[in-house]
Amino acid sequence: MNDRPSNFWGLLALSLAIVVFGFLVGNALRHVRGTSDTITVTGSAKRPIRSDYAVWRGALSSQRPTLDEAYREINQLSNRFRTLLAD
Repeated sequence: MNDRPSNFWGLLALSLAIVVFGFLVGNALRHVRGTSDTITVTGSAKRPIRSDYAVWRGALSSQRPTLDEAYREINQLSNRFRTLLAD
């Protein structure tokens, strides 16, 4: 034991503590990030519920050289969108 420097055991303990600390912090971060990815729902339903009401919001835009061309394009897009929703 005399052939090692006097601070060998202290440096060895410090390096082991750094490795263990890094492992613990990495493991904790992995678990913290994983918990926000899930949604847990508990409950019961006594009867079936039909939901036929929804509010959808959207926006249509057009960039044409003239106001008439832009208006025509918005009307076409609006009709296509309403047809899609109706189907």
